[in-house]
Amino acid sequence: SQVKYGPQTTGGALNLVSTRVPNQFSILANSSFGEDSTAKLHFNVGDSYGNFGWLVETYQINTDGFKQLDGGGDTGFEIHDYLAKLRFHTDSAASVYQELELKFGSTEQDSRETYLGLTEQDFRASPLRRYRASQRDRFRSDHQQYMARHFIAPRSNLDITTTVYRNDFHRNWYKLDSVAGVSINDLFDDPAYADELDIVRGAESAPDAVVLRANNRTYYSQGIQSVVGWRLQTARAANQFEFGLRFHRDQEDRFQHEDGYQMRDGRLQLTRPGAPGSQSNRIADAEAWAFFVKDKIDLGKWSFTPGLRYENIELKRTDFSKSDPQRTTPTRVRQNDVGVVIPGLGISYQLSGRFNLFGGIHKGFAPPGPGSSEETLSEESVNYELGLRWGSRIWNLHVAGFFNDYSNLLGADTLASGGTGEGDLFNGGSSRVAGLEVSGDLRLEEAFDTSFRLPVQFAYTLTRGEFRSSFESDFEPWGNVTRGDEIPYLPRHQFFASLGLGRADWRLRSDWIYESSTRTVAGQGPPPTLESTDSRVLWNLFAEYDLKGLSGDKWGTSLFLSLRNLTNEEYVVARRPAGARPGLPRTILGGLRFRLGR
Repeated sequence: SQVKYGPQTTGGALNLVSTRVPNQFSILANSSFGEDSTAKLHFNVGDSYGNFGWLVETYQINTDGFKQLDGGGDTGFEIHDYLAKLRFHTDSAASVYQELELKFGSTEQDSRETYLGLTEQDFRASPLRRYRASQRDRFRSDHQQYMARHFIAPRSNLDITTTVYRNDFHRNWYKLDSVAGVSINDLFDDPAYADELDIVRGAESAPDAVVLRANNRTYYSQGIQSVVGWRLQTARAANQFEFGLRFHRDQEDRFQHEDGYQMRDGRLQLTRPGAPGSQSNRIADAEAWAFFVKDKIDLGKWSFTPGLRYENIELKRTDFSKSDPQRTTPTRVRQNDVGVVIPGLGISYQLSGRFNLFGGIHKGFAPPGPGSSEETLSEESVNYELGLRWGSRIWNLHVAGFFNDYSNLLGADTLASGGTGEGDLFNGGSSRVAGLEVSGDLRLEEAFDTSFRLPVQFAYTLTRGEFRSSFESDFEPWGNVTRGDEIPYLPRHQFFASLGLGRADWRLRSDWIYESSTRTVAGQGPPPTLESTDSRVLWNLFAEYDLKGLSGDKWGTSLFLSLRNLTNEEYVVARRPAGARPGLPRTILGGLRFRLGR
């Protein structure tokens, strides 16, 4: 199935399905309130009349944030999301069924978020603290999406889906970049920067000593894609063919600047405004043609899914002088083209009504970014999977082993990972990632013949990744890599378990989540404290009560309550890009859910 999606084909695809247009009038309202002045609202309403349907939806959330800024201030965020859909279709009995769906979306975000973390000592004393130097850090974005999807079924075994899409996105993350010439990525690694850390905490500074960068960027992506589905039945096999063709174009426009500030009386005061485009002034473009074909072949107990994908990508980066905001003359233009064939094969065998063996092998691929140097290669790997599904009326079990063999792993120079923020990709050489996944669910009410529902779910993942070559890197999380070093930010153990209890009008659920400590810098053996996150066990509780039974009713209302991190576990969730940062503390939310129709 991997060949259907791209251009990145290594780690799978996440299908974000928006709310469907209902077949009859329906309303859904979900509101909740909780700590830190948190408020959420999810509301949609829609209907269908004959050959026409519609839906409007909104999601609103705002919070003051759980971090505590020195000197006071908001550390939360606001998100306002809106969606509208229109659907037109022929009668279902028409000789040629057709459907046209139009989608329009708009999202705005305003977040008082920062890249600045804490020293280890300050974190252990007060993990939710935020330093004064982050008081002006703010992320703002707006996103508009437009999509038209046409479906036609000329024959009972043939259908064609064509999608035209456009996304416009602008963001500006205005945030602390350096103090007295020292990048915030370096502040927490060297005791020689004690004076700079004092400024970060609120000590007086010279004018222009505190620099904030406006990471101002504008993006668009647009394209058209058609997918043909063709079902062919022969005497020996059933085939389900899919053919897809896509033309895609996108662009990133960086127009960034830096402002100088002075810390006075614990407040940042602007002392040197920067000129627009004076920090980064460039445009990166990509244009791609993609084609895929795959076939699901059912032969009795056997099922084969061979597939092939082809990607042809033209990349271009145009740099302008930082003193040329009008972009009259490029200072450098870099172009590179990538063409790749990506094969894959999935196999499944039904051992019995309860046992299913499955496996697969496919090529992993990710292109280099626009403007990458000639030495930068595409990311390529061969990925293997072998597993077993085993189930009954009471339980289901899924076990799978995986092995990803990279001939070249790409790294990205981003601020989020502790880099310079230029966004360039670079070679990481040969590496391997292997692991085991075990997941399952049980319906204990079937085993114990009780009127209570007793659902149980669990999942465990064991993962190990290591570099298979030695190299020197300026990328901070990798550094100077020796063959056998573990890949950072790849937890060895992850475990989830859930136990539920319920009847017709009420439900309880308890979740446990465990994640082992994670190395933040490539290396071998037990990592130093300052080069690892904390292991943690999180306990969550959820409860819901129906004011009117939802089962079988046309409408229903329920109350719900969620308690996350019930024991208030304190742990370092990350140390990049600049210092230790905490996970979510104990958080309580309660609310009301209302539904009318289906």
